[in-house]
Amino acid sequence: MRFWPIVAVLAVAAPASAQQGSWGAFQDGSGFGVGVQGADGNQLMLKCDKPGKGSVYVAVATARAMVPPAPSFVMRPVKFRYDDKPPFDDRWRFYTNTAAAVDKSAERSLTHFMLDLPTAKTVELLLYWDTRNPVPITTKFDVTGAKTAIDQVFAKCQDTVPAA
Repeated sequence: MRFWPIVAVLAVAAPASAQQGSWGAFQDGSGFGVGVQGADGNQLMLKCDKPGKGSVYVAVATARAMVPPAPSFVMRPVKFRYDDKPPFDDRWRFYTNTAAAVDKSAERSLTHFMLDLPTAKTVELLLYWDTRNPVPITTKFDVTGAKTAIDQVFAKCQDTVPAA
């Protein structure tokens, strides 16, 4: 999974290809994605690196490094809340500046995240990046119009939207 080049592309592509709400689309080689940027500069993306079954994942890119660079991911706790619904506790893959929700092996963090996204107006994420520090990175996104963006990325990535 590659993240930083996508972050730069999204920042440029979002205003030019805005869809319903503030979602923007971007192309990266054979990959494709959609995303929104929060007021704090953090970005929420649904993307694939190449089309195919099980290829779409969610990534939250932050300017702040959350874990040291490493050849693999680190699992960390995440909470997310859609609109006024109760928060959901999960565990995501953390890379240096990115937290990712996937459906791989026994992980179902993508499915959990996708349940209320299509109809939500906002999502707030709490990224518990440091196990010694109980203060998470908190970021909020306007996800109005997510259904259209979700349909677009899953179609372009030749993947199927996960079902509960």
